[in-house]
Amino acid sequence: MAGVWVTVCLPEEAAADIEGALAAALAPFYLDTDENPVGRGMWDGRRIHGGSNGMGFAVAPGHMGDPRLIHDDPGYDGTPRPSAPGVCAGGPRALLDFSTPHLASERAVATSWDLWHSLSAVHPPAVPLAVFVDRWRNDPEAFPGDRWGDEMLSAYRAQPLIGAYLDHPFSLGLGYLGFLGPSRS
Repeated sequence: MAGVWVTVCLPEEAAADIEGALAAALAPFYLDTDENPVGRGMWDGRRIHGGSNGMGFAVAPGHMGDPRLIHDDPGYDGTPRPSAPGVCAGGPRALLDFSTPHLASERAVATSWDLWHSLSAVHPPAVPLAVFVDRWRNDPEAFPGDRWGDEMLSAYRAQPLIGAYLDHPFSLGLGYLGFLGPSRS
């Protein structure tokens, strides 16, 4: 999967059947069609996303609970992906706030920050990732045979504060710590 992001603008009458309208709008780009030549570089699946990670749209004041707002599809494993407060994946233009270009991401980051502080108040402090990385790189006995850092990241993630944060949809990391790559020699 290439991870291509596409914004689809639909006419007002599409509101009654968003899924059907998206399927029709994106049909020419699916891999499994007779008109799509091999190697064209198109996709074979799609999902609605943007409200949970701040990559969507800011909701205009007074419209936070409007049922016409569109929110993220669940994750591939069925995990719900609620929108960060004041953010959505789409909706009618009148419900969206375009006054500040980065407002959706600012709201999502603020929500993530608030989440970290609320979780920090109820969990013991976490040992910084840098400590785990230093042990992984410099102590061959700390995580033996862990060339890619999987065990090291798992140990870091096992801390109650880190696990609670990463498992929450507003962490913006969606539970993923990132790739460190092999650097042990």
